[in-house]
Amino acid sequence: MAGVAGGVFDIPLIVGILRVSAHVTVATSSAIIVLASLSGWIGRVASHGVAFSVSAKFLIILVCAFLGAQIGPRISLNVNKVAFKKVCGLFIILIGLLYISK
Repeated sequence: MAGVAGGVFDIPLIVGILRVSAHVTVATSSAIIVLASLSGWIGRVASHGVAFSVSAKFLIILVCAFLGAQIGPRISLNVNKVAFKKVCGLFIILIGLLYISK
């Protein structure tokens, strides 16, 4: 359960069970994602399995990721922690219902 999809489960668990603040939890989850993806990339490079090419999709994703990394922290400073917890909980319930329905 690592990566972005794992963060959907990790963040509410860390906030709810360990009582860590939401902002610290999001930063920790982001660091875990970076380390997991970096280790996967190193494994691919070591096994010579990387086929890299620059395309329009790649550039769009790169620009969006950069902009999201700049905008996200600024927005998170102004977010109400209680509302953030409620939104995370609602999101987890909706994802759970989606998986149950499938």
